[in-house]
Amino acid sequence: MKIEQQLESISMQKSAIIGMVLMGIYYFVLYNDGSALESRIKTAEQQERKVQAELIEVENRRKEALRIKAALSDIGKRLDDLVKFLPSTLRSSDFMKMLSDEAQAAGINILSIDDLSAAIAIDQSTPEEGSEYFVKIPVRVKLEGTYVGLLTFLSNLTKIDKIILLSDIEITRSVTQGGTKPDPAADVMLTLQGKVVAFRYNEPEPEPDNTENPGG
Repeated sequence: MKIEQQLESISMQKSAIIGMVLMGIYYFVLYNDGSALESRIKTAEQQERKVQAELIEVENRRKEALRIKAALSDIGKRLDDLVKFLPSTLRSSDFMKMLSDEAQAAGINILSIDDLSAAIAIDQSTPEEGSEYFVKIPVRVKLEGTYVGLLTFLSNLTKIDKIILLSDIEITRSVTQGGTKPDPAADVMLTLQGKVVAFRYNEPEPEPDNTENPGG
């Protein structure tokens, strides 16, 4: 049977039913009033905001990591500088030789130079000279020279890449062996005496290895 004859055989009632069925299929399957698209747009926008927030958090963490890295680098440099001024290998003999060399360079005489560390170690009533991180190296000196020479010596001490402190400094006019003052026409000789202190970095002792020997 041809298609035209089949269509003519369909009654109006059947045509109406078929039309309603097709409309229902179209409405529920094909028809889109825009709500689904709007919902997808909102979902996409929410996801975009979430991704942007995560990117901002990652960037903030990156900046914080860079800041911490720079701070640690600065601390490391400061510690390196500190260790340079507090050498762990500095000993009393080294410090005394350093003072002798500077006195000779300034053209002044060393009348006496004494290491006070030994006296401190013997005198148990004396507080410990140092701390957990550094050890003091005290030396008592007695020097003789002109005003310019002594001033040069003190100035040279400030140029040494070590932390050096002076205390109990006393400067007097020198007296000759006979007890008389030197010739006024000559350069005035002065005597400087006091305590000069350097510092040594106190390296922590390595922790003992308490690991038990499996074979023991």
